[in-house]
Amino acid sequence: MNAPEIRDSALESHILAAAENLQQDMVELATTLVRFPSLNGDEAGAQDFMESLFRDESVSIESTLRVAQVLALFMARWCGVEKSR
Repeated sequence: MNAPEIRDSALESHILAAAENLQQDMVELATTLVRFPSLNGDEAGAQDFMESLFRDESVSIESTLRVAQVLALFMARWCGVEKSR
């Protein structure tokens, strides 16, 4: 499957500008997150940090999971990954 065509260049520009504006925030978040041990079986510190961040931002875990599923499906389709049978 080929990458989807960008049909709305204004929307693409808006998304890229928003990501650019948030770059420093994303770097700071990643810098903080990597300080928590998160080896297999020892993820509690990182999970607790993210839960606190989501709670402070009024983000529900259910909506986050739905968004993650949509993004995963989009990326799989965009990359041409097919569901195993």
